[in-house]
Amino acid sequence: TLPFVLKLAHQYKTTHSQCLVMLGGPQATLLHRRIIERHSYIDMVCRGEGEITLLECLGCLENLDFRHVCGLSYRSANGEIRCNPDRDLMENLDECPFPAYDLIDLDSYRKLYPEISVPIEAGRGCPFNCCYCSTSVVWRRKFRLKSVVRLIEEIKDAIKQTGIKKFRFIHDHLAFDGKWIISLCQALKELDDDIVWSCDTRVDAVSSEILEEMAAAGCKAIFYGIETGSYKLQKEFGKNIDLDQAVTIIRESCKHGLQVTLSFILGYPTETQKDLTLTLQFIFLLFVMRLKIGLVLNIFNPEFGTRSYDDFHDDMSLNMHTLSSDLPFLTPEIEDFIHSDRELFSHFYNANGSQCSMQILLKIITLLPIIQNFQSVLYFLLDREDDKLISSICELFNHTEETIRFHPSCRSHYEVEKFVSSAFEFIAIQDGRPYSFNVDQERVVARDLTNFNGQEKS
Repeated sequence: TLPFVLKLAHQYKTTHSQCLVMLGGPQATLLHRRIIERHSYIDMVCRGEGEITLLECLGCLENLDFRHVCGLSYRSANGEIRCNPDRDLMENLDECPFPAYDLIDLDSYRKLYPEISVPIEAGRGCPFNCCYCSTSVVWRRKFRLKSVVRLIEEIKDAIKQTGIKKFRFIHDHLAFDGKWIISLCQALKELDDDIVWSCDTRVDAVSSEILEEMAAAGCKAIFYGIETGSYKLQKEFGKNIDLDQAVTIIRESCKHGLQVTLSFILGYPTETQKDLTLTLQFIFLLFVMRLKIGLVLNIFNPEFGTRSYDDFHDDMSLNMHTLSSDLPFLTPEIEDFIHSDRELFSHFYNANGSQCSMQILLKIITLLPIIQNFQSVLYFLLDREDDKLISSICELFNHTEETIRFHPSCRSHYEVEKFVSSAFEFIAIQDGRPYSFNVDQERVVARDLTNFNGQEKS
């Protein structure tokens, strides 16, 4: 949203020249000086947590003396850019004020999202240090959770003010503390049987027992970041997930009735065709196990402030796919704006170097969610030699492309009968024999789950 925020700020400042415009949030925190330097209509940036900083700024409006406000970068009266010392992170997040739901027009949101859920901030920070993620930079790797008592009171208040009993806990790693998540689940069960919720966490933070408790407490959906099926890249990313354990936990999550969504990163500069093949095989393994999972397939975009950005920012190209999908209201003016500052808008660029072209990656991203629904197509692809899997997916895409309709938001839809007919025509050509679809006669693929694809884990 940053391009639109800056344009909106510019328009507002043009008509309200005496007002002070402040930005905040992770991206503004990381690029605070550059934003103020390059955009004269931005007067100040609140770095990091804003609860105390913003209040102190409001107290300085009479004399406009912001010199002693920690966590603030601003343009002084003489045009000098000043960056005050960082503000210490809050030790106790229970001290944060409750959200003012009365200031939100929920009816407008309900018109767009009838099944609206209320976000509940459960904590901040992540103790891990993945090379592509800015969370550890912004929150200084300081992991914090609100108390269970505070969260329950916040949920009660949200229900009272909104009438909504569907929540999404906002935290990168909700289940990091096993005892804490169990306590939360017990408190939720005592509070209201009708409460439903979702969350994000890591596969190595939960067990079947914890997942059972979460499901019993109303958890309906869970998001795991897997990112790659290659142990080499797991280590390079700093993610270090055991892929065999991941398969087990994903299966257990589905068994307990949770809607599972997994994210993967494609097109990392050091990703080889073998690495990508391993990721595809990992995903296909889950498909043939008949696990209903959602996929978030991301083409790698280097975020400013991360180790990945430091490593690859010298060789980046504008990613039109990301532009089109993330900015549905893209205009030539906004596109030129993004072109003008690669550092500020690095998340719209991809780092070059991957052995697979952008065209190949887009074909994979388009086709994978579709073929999840067709076991016979999966078996056909799994029968391909490892070094032929990527090319086979691309050839299948080329053969079935006319049956796939593309939406301006970059979401694809397909006509089932036409896709099936085209896909099996392709398979028949490849195998040199007729290939009919019969669910009862599908083959069973046996996989050794104790050592995913024979990779070395170290």
